[in-house]
Amino acid sequence: SQLASLPQVCLFRMSRHHLLAYALLFGKSASFLSPNRHIQHQTSTSSRSLNTITRMSSTSPLDTEIANYFSSAGHGTITSSQPMGSSGWASFRRIETSNPTSPDFFIKSSSRSCAQMFEGEAMGLTAMHECSKIDEDGLFIPQVFHYGDFESEGGSVLIMEYMSLGGRGDEYALGRAVGKMHRAPPTAAAGNPDSKFGFPMDNTIGGTSQPNGFT
Repeated sequence: SQLASLPQVCLFRMSRHHLLAYALLFGKSASFLSPNRHIQHQTSTSSRSLNTITRMSSTSPLDTEIANYFSSAGHGTITSSQPMGSSGWASFRRIETSNPTSPDFFIKSSSRSCAQMFEGEAMGLTAMHECSKIDEDGLFIPQVFHYGDFESEGGSVLIMEYMSLGGRGDEYALGRAVGKMHRAPPTAAAGNPDSKFGFPMDNTIGGTSQPNGFT
């Protein structure tokens, strides 16, 4: 693509597919542009109790994994878990915790290993987050908090910031924001210390493996 020829491009091949995937996942009218890059968590304890949620009633490997992470990371205990659908390779849920200063979390889980499913996605989202946060008008990319294999048995999890999106999108602003992300300075934090096209590791599009060697 033309954007790929930019001298300071720091994106990798999967990024535009993930932008579309997240748009579809969170709603066709979702906008990736945040009016305020520093969004504060505004859900109060009282309003949480009014949400229609599914209470966690069993202890699965996934429940144990995310509960251990939230406790160790200072997010408190899990107060609600709301299913958000699934695909052919992963399941999704929204998690709220007892810490009022913590954001809501979006959880992706799979029966496959983290190396197969989520490691590349987590690193990719982190790279896009790094490339976008430098500009107030940049894309709003969810922050990745944790990813890894279940400790007890097979399966893996990806924990990221929940994005509450809606309203009418602005395609012109979206195009400009994507362009800014492509022009972001290449850095090690963004996954591109050598100013090349590609990414440090291979990843997936859905359940399909995708090579990302530097060129």
